[in-house]
Amino acid sequence: MPYSFKRYLFLITKRVFRGALNLYAKKGNEIFNVSFFEHVLNPFGLLKEKISDKNIEKQLEEVFGNLELKELAKPCLITSYDITARKAQFFTSHNATQPIKNFFVKDVCRATAAAPTYFEPAQIKSLYNQQFTLIDGGVYANNPALCAYAEARKIEFSKALNNPQKTDYPTVNDMIIISVGTGTVLKPYKFEDFDNAGKLKWITPLIDILLSSNVETVDYQLQKMYETIGNRNAKNYHRLMPNLINASPEMDNTSAKNIKNLIQDGLTFINQNQKELDTIVKKIIKNK
Repeated sequence: MPYSFKRYLFLITKRVFRGALNLYAKKGNEIFNVSFFEHVLNPFGLLKEKISDKNIEKQLEEVFGNLELKELAKPCLITSYDITARKAQFFTSHNATQPIKNFFVKDVCRATAAAPTYFEPAQIKSLYNQQFTLIDGGVYANNPALCAYAEARKIEFSKALNNPQKTDYPTVNDMIIISVGTGTVLKPYKFEDFDNAGKLKWITPLIDILLSSNVETVDYQLQKMYETIGNRNAKNYHRLMPNLINASPEMDNTSAKNIKNLIQDGLTFINQNQKELDTIVKKIIKNK
């Protein structure tokens, strides 16, 4: 591959990740802002959603404008959950050529970010004008890597990417999966913590356990899936999940101190896993 193209690929990838980081690091205080008056009327988000949706919608509008799902450059799957139809909602860019399956990207992001207790459910419409009431897809797919695998199996990549060399309807033997987590803090629980515990004492730990176990189960399933296809291809599954040593995992903690700690924990993970990360970069460039 020519050096000039490698450099171009690096710069584009760097720009995308830097843009995502800047949105959270520099605009996070605006997105998650809660006034003193709101704190008084709704302490700790006990009475209604903790965060107003106005700020996040404003930022998404500034970033994405009227970009449509079908206009995304690569096949993409984004998860959400339809609380009216009571079923998983998968947004897929490669199927969005029909208005009924096409949405504004800002609305898709609003839906997948609608974490219960933080934001109210997102009410959005497809470009066919069909309305949906959606919440964060993390309630059923906190690690969506297996969803991505299942979706990729259905894609005619030579057509989707306009590249006849790409494999259509790939199997696990044709795939490299790189699953990137946002960081974990595994808090141990002891028997004494729940001896004679009722509903109030269980609710927060139970949500924590359900979400983390979902992540771990998908990781286990993909590991075992790749182990069945031989040692060479088994190495084509990568799970990157930094331990949050200093940073808080609370998504609305956008203080300067926590942003700094998140970056530091990320850099620590990079330093400790440099060999695997270099391998991943080489695979991405080779299979561009």
